Formats: sequence, structure tokens, C-alpha cells
Amino acid sequence: MHFKLIQFIVILIAKSTHQQDSTLFDMRAGDPFNPDTELCCGSKSHPYTGPHSYERCCGENLFDITREMCCGSAIFKFQSGFACCGNKYFNASQSICCANKITLPLHDISSPKSRISCCANSTYNTQTHLCCYGTEVVEMKYGNKTGCCGPRVYDMSRQVCCVSDYTVVDATGKSSVCCGKLAFEPATHVCCPGKKIAKKISDYAFDCCGTETYDRETHVCCGGVVILRGSNISCCDGIQFDSTAQLCCRGSDASHKVVAKKTQNHVVCCEKEAFDPQHQLCCNGLVFDSENGTVKCCDNRTFRKSEAVCCDYLKGGLKRKQGENHTACCDSVTYDSTTHSCCNNSVVIKKTPDQNSCCGNIPFNSQISTCCIVSNSSRVYDVSNNALIGCCGLDIYRLGQDGCCYGKKYSLRAGQGCCGSSVYQLRDGLCCGDQFLPQNVTEGTYGCCANKVYNKEKELCCLGSQIKAKLHPEQRECCFHSLSADHCPYWDNFFPTHKEERNF
Repeated sequence: MHFKLIQFIVILIAKSTHQQDSTLFDMRAGDPFNPDTELCCGSKSHPYTGPHSYERCCGENLFDITREMCCGSAIFKFQSGFACCGNKYFNASQSICCANKITLPLHDISSPKSRISCCANSTYNTQTHLCCYGTEVVEMKYGNKTGCCGPRVYDMSRQVCCVSDYTVVDATGKSSVCCGKLAFEPATHVCCPGKKIAKKISDYAFDCCGTETYDRETHVCCGGVVILRGSNISCCDGIQFDSTAQLCCRGSDASHKVVAKKTQNHVVCCEKEAFDPQHQLCCNGLVFDSENGTVKCCDNRTFRKSEAVCCDYLKGGLKRKQGENHTACCDSVTYDSTTHSCCNNSVVIKKTPDQNSCCGNIPFNSQISTCCIVSNSSRVYDVSNNALIGCCGLDIYRLGQDGCCYGKKYSLRAGQGCCGSSVYQLRDGLCCGDQFLPQNVTEGTYGCCANKVYNKEKELCCLGSQIKAKLHPEQRECCFHSLSADHCPYWDNFFPTHKEERNF
């Protein structure tokens, strides 16, 4: 009863494994085989002896799990106290396996004082030696206080290993750590930039300012000097300044400059200079008089709004107004952007003021309309009542209700689909990639394997994508090269049973 339960659980696990993505196993589809009469091991199939056989795969061969042991791909007669080491079977009470190599111990491993372990490809006595960094065996000069520090050992009770260059230095206390090539106690000191040790002024002073420590909640570090927060003195790129009388301005090159602050509180920075935005303009880092708001910026120069339009701000391109209300440029002319749009370098009249985009040469409101363009043709559709609209060529379709097949609209509700560049009825057949198979063909001998058509009487679809020729009409499943039958995702291979016993 218990064996049947265990067998059932393992079969369920195997079935679940079969449903997972086969790329997790890195398998290649192999030759077809008959799971009712054969067992698949690697790339070979073997006849099995019965529904409750104890035979399993070892490489490409079978072994009896009650009498034999599989090591790698080699089969050995089972012996008590023996273990696998790669493809070898060895006496674990007399030898040790290190990196798949059997080595004799340095000492009698039956002695309670002699504990043998592996270090890379060799063995060592853990009572008298150390394995440093998993590669080198060294003598324990300082007993159980011996530690590894690069190519040397050190006394962990009174020394510290500075791992940056594997320097051994004398400890200053019980919790010493390294700062460069010096040791310090982190409870009372801090390692500052430049590998300088500074004494903490309080339990909250963890940050360095030059060779001092400070509490960032109450102080600021400016150019190596500690400044009290809340004072008028602030920091500008390492330079102290009076924030009540000066500004810290950042230039476009990310550099800083302290400048005198004007008496008005609204004075701000223009690059590295201070300016009054109520009476001045900042044009690309240069300060100009705003002339009571009659001038504007165009790159690094100004122009009168009543006379010209800035057509290319980055290049300072100005054009004289060709109309009193003109505020924008379209190629070589100016226009009134409240009544017209610039579409394809041509000025066109807006039907409504809210038209903010162009669809070809047609102005439209992108908030409530959509534009469909094919080559030089375009159409505008009102989509204010349905946001789930897309373009299919010059037509629109409703997402979730319609589909688009290479510019051809079709109805999902009417049971239509897309096969290649053609629309078809789903009930009429099957689409394999871009090839349509009528229903009378798919119900017969042909079917889909991924995007390919295959003959179901003469071929198998392996892993859902690879077509293999049948070697015998009774072959119904695929065997795999890269895994033994114990790991084959086809659950029939875990416990070979009769067909009627697999129907739970």
C-alpha cells in the first residue's frame, strides 16, 4: 500500500515536470520509442522486465537499484561502506574523495584526534593544519587561534589581517579592524578618507570631515571644516559663505560660484550670476534688461515680441513677424498658432482652437481623436467615446472585439483569425505559422508542431517544436539524449507500468 502511494506521488511530480518549460532541462529531441515496452536511457532504449522493475538508468545502461550502485555512468556491485567518487566506487572508511579523486588520508582517520578533510585535490588534518582559501594547506602555528592572511598565517588573538594587501598588524583591542595598514577600535574611532584614523567626539559622530568626526544631524562639513547647522554660514562646493548676503550659483558646467546677493529676496541665479527676474531676463546664462516685459529670449540674445518671432531657440533664429498676432514659425513663414497649425511645413487653418496635432496635412485634437496613416494617406477618427481603439491600415478597430491582420480588419466575435496575411474562420481549420490547414486535413493525418505541419501517422512532434520520423507505427512518444529515464519529463518513464495502471 505504501509503495503504491509513493509510486503515485512520484508519478504526479513527474507529470508536473513534464508540463514545465523543457528548456530548463537543456534537452534535445531524440529517436521515437514505445513507452509500453521500452525504457529510455540517454539515447538508447532498453526492454524493461515488468511493471514493478527495480531497473533504472545509469548513463545509457540499466542497473538494479537493490544490488548495484551507479557512479556517474559506471555500474558497480553494491558494497556496504562504499561511496561514489566521480565514476569510481571506493571504501569510504579507508580513503577520502577530493575533487572526484580518491586520496589516502594523511593520518589514520580512525583516530579520534585525527580529523581528515579535503583542501582542493589533497587531504589535511584539521587538528594540525588549515586550508587557506580552499587551495593551500598551512600549519596551525598558533593552535585554534591561527588564521589565514594571504600567503601567511597570523595569531588572531593579538593580530589583525588587512585584506586589502594582506598585511598583518598588531591589534589595538578585542574588536580591531584595519584602516590602511593601521588597526583601530571602531567603537571609539573612525577610518576617514586617506586611510586616516579619527577619534569619535560622540556616539553619533560617524562621519569624517578632514581628520575630524562630526554629527551630520547637527553639523555640516565644508572644505574640511565642521560648521554648525542653523547658522548663517553655508557651504558652496567646499567654500563657506553667508547665506543672508550671498548666493551659491551652479553653472551649466556643474561648477559653483559664490556671488553677492541683492537686497531683494526674489533674486535668483542665472548660471553663475545673480539676477532679478522681475526686471531682468536670463538668456542662456546672460543677463538682460526685460524692458518692462516687452522683450523675450532667443538663445543668448533678446528680441522685441511685437516685431519678431524666435523660430529656432537653440540657434537664435529670428524672423520678422508677417502678421500682428503671429507667435510661431512654419518653415520660412510666421503664423498665429491660435488659429492655424504647421503641418508638413505648411500653414493650415484649425477648425477648432483645441486642435493641437497634425495627421498628415490635417489638424486634429489628439485628446479625443486618433490618426491613422499609411504611406501618404491619412484619416482622423473621433474616439472620445471609446479609448480602446487602434489603427489597422487606414481603418480603426476595437481592441478585444476586432483584430488586425496585415492591415485587414477582422472580427474576433465572429470567430475569425489571422493566418499569415489572410483572414480565416477558426472553425474552418488550423493555422500553422502562415500556412492554413482546412478542417478535413487536420482531422485526418496532419497537424501543427509549433509553426510547422507534420504527418501524425509517420512523424512525432517532440518537445512541441521538433518533428521526428517514426521508426515504427507503435511509437507514440519521444526519448531524449541529455537525461536518463529517471529525469525524463515524460512521466511514463519514471515507473514503467501497464497502460491500465496509469489511468488514475
